[in-house]
Formats: sequence, C-alpha cells, structure tokens
Amino acid sequence: MLLLQAVRQAAYRSAFPRRGVLTDMEIRFFRYAELTSACWIEAVPTAGEPATPDRHPVRVVASQNGEVVFTATATINATAPASAPVRVHATPWPFGEALGS
Repeated sequence: MLLLQAVRQAAYRSAFPRRGVLTDMEIRFFRYAELTSACWIEAVPTAGEPATPDRHPVRVVASQNGEVVFTATATINATAPASAPVRVHATPWPFGEALGS
C-alpha cells in the first residue's frame, strides 16, 4: 500500500500547480521492495500519451539497489480551481454535560 501511495503523491506533485483527481493507475511490479534499503521514486513525463490541459499522465519508476522495483502510469484529471478554500468548523462536544441540560 505504501508503494501505491508513493505513485499517487508523485503523480500529484508532477501535476502541480494544477489541481485534479487521480483517475487511472496501472502498476507493473518486477520484484519485492526491501524494508532495509531506500526505494527511490522518480516521476517522468509519459512518452506515448501527451498531457492536455485537463489530463496529466505521468510515468513513475521505483528503483532500489540499482534495480527497478515497479513502473506505473498514473493520470490526474484536472478539476476547476476552487474560488475560495472550504473551511469546516467544529464545536467541541461538552463531554462532561448531559444532553438537553
């Protein structure tokens, strides 16, 4: 799951400053990633599918100890920029008080 999250973050970072939603992800694993060694994640532009204003494909390659662990293709579909940030406010529940009092 951690490697899938790495692909997601690399795709969003490569699409910056555009906002979008990850809609497609295709991964091909070649070997296990070991916990005792660093795993390098690299995002590169895709060769076959060019980016458009509303679609940003990216190729992600993970390597460890000089060997490729996996390759992935992820696509970010652009969304309209928000006009203002959404803020959510919550009022803490008075846990020490009874309901209705």
